[in-house]
Amino acid sequence: GYLRATRRFRAALIVQTEIGRDRSLQLDLFDDWQPWAVERVTSAVAAGDMRPDVDPAKLVMQLLALWNGLRILAETTGRMADLPGMVADALRFHLASAVVEERRAYLDTFISRYADRIAHDHPA
Repeated sequence: GYLRATRRFRAALIVQTEIGRDRSLQLDLFDDWQPWAVERVTSAVAAGDMRPDVDPAKLVMQLLALWNGLRILAETTGRMADLPGMVADALRFHLASAVVEERRAYLDTFISRYADRIAHDHPA
């Protein structure tokens, strides 16, 4: 009873319901992208660009959830113009510990290029 009476809980329920109705999520794209991304992360671990204890499947699932959550947040708040920067910041934060220190400068360059590309794909 109490939780349902609080505004934050009701808002969370509404958001969950709307996410369930959102046909734009294109979850089939996740199924297509995930094996490819896991393969790339596995290669990066083998090449020594990422720490040897990184679990590629887990990291990819976290990145998918991160990207999709930020996209939903940007759409919900009407701040799609902020999406590229939010994604770039989240990637820098999340991947910094997975990438070996010697490759972090390259990672930052890659993330900046990615942010520029998605800014073009998601204009304000």
